[in-house]
Amino acid sequence: MGAAIVADALEPTLRDVDLDLGATIDRIYPREARAALAGATVSVTGRLRGQLPAQVGFRFRRGGELTIESRHLDVVELPPGADVARRWTAARIEEMAARGDGIEPAVALAAQASLLTPWTSWFFGGSSASWPFERRVLALSPTLDGAFASRVDRAPQASSLLLEPPRDFSGDASLADAAVAAAQRAIEDTVAQLQACRDARAAVRPDVGGNLRIDLSVDATGRAVDVHVSSTTGDDDPVLDRCARSVVMSISFFATGARITLTHQITLPPGRTSRRTQCSVVSTLPLPVRKGIWRSRLQSRHLDYSTAARSCELPTWSDRRALLELLMGSARSSENLALASTLERAGEADAAAYVRQEILRRVSSTAELELVSRALIGNEPRVDKELDKAYRAAHADPDRLEIGRAHV
Repeated sequence: MGAAIVADALEPTLRDVDLDLGATIDRIYPREARAALAGATVSVTGRLRGQLPAQVGFRFRRGGELTIESRHLDVVELPPGADVARRWTAARIEEMAARGDGIEPAVALAAQASLLTPWTSWFFGGSSASWPFERRVLALSPTLDGAFASRVDRAPQASSLLLEPPRDFSGDASLADAAVAAAQRAIEDTVAQLQACRDARAAVRPDVGGNLRIDLSVDATGRAVDVHVSSTTGDDDPVLDRCARSVVMSISFFATGARITLTHQITLPPGRTSRRTQCSVVSTLPLPVRKGIWRSRLQSRHLDYSTAARSCELPTWSDRRALLELLMGSARSSENLALASTLERAGEADAAAYVRQEILRRVSSTAELELVSRALIGNEPRVDKELDKAYRAAHADPDRLEIGRAHV
């Protein structure tokens, strides 16, 4: 093989090789000029509309010189099993699919020529029904089926442009309630750091737990004081508690101008095992083939994001996004919100954030937007009444501006 490659590289190459088959032959494929080795064979297909020409034009570039010649056309009988008509039909179908000319003519041509495409099938044993795309184990070939990709795997929908104001401005929560909720969210945002504390301790003590209770106060300037961390399951570890305490004390909380006290319980995602990673056979396959296998797992309800990640099947973000889009599919927003929560509990924060972003992008009605908004910010306190009361009591614009800053 290596010797053949070197031999071909040493052969002179002709550029811009093109054939002119005359006015009676149309739909010629390939349409573009190409490069070819000197002395090699060049194949083209076309549709005959009338008499065969006696000669065909032939032009190419040898170095910088353009050469135009003609060749006498010899007619030969088709041998048994010749596939000239099928080759032309396959090229014609690919062009129609790539240009968006419609699937119906392409399907008719494929059926007439007995070609296998994403819309035609070969049936054996009396069956006459095809599986849908999502149930086929092998996806489109990146080299042979590029023209069909836009038809089989639709382009992503445009981002949602729905903007819906609140239906009412009710809510009896106080600014202190909002500060507590903001502090709890700030603690949740440090899960990665807390998990690093737990994983570091697990290297010495594998049975260390990941269920933590955090008691703290936040002073008027947003600084954490009186922080106490303990385990909720009774297996308290002082080293882990000290590490988690340092993480919490480094958080810059929202400054309300008053001291607040809160308790928050957090469950860390499962830690990574010390065993060597076992990569699956699927991880060695190209992404289009992996997508087909993932579709098969999804059909049998065995597709799991974390399992695929641990099996080396998601080496890049493109792979992770492809798997997440399969998991989301055409599911309802409520199901995808549950998927985001599951991913977040498993420690896949980036994947959960992507799913939530996609949910918002796919919103298509104000009712669905209200459902998604309620789910995403459902635990956020409503301070509208307190804001309105304080705003009305202000007598000057600087006071109103300060109130707005405090409630945002």
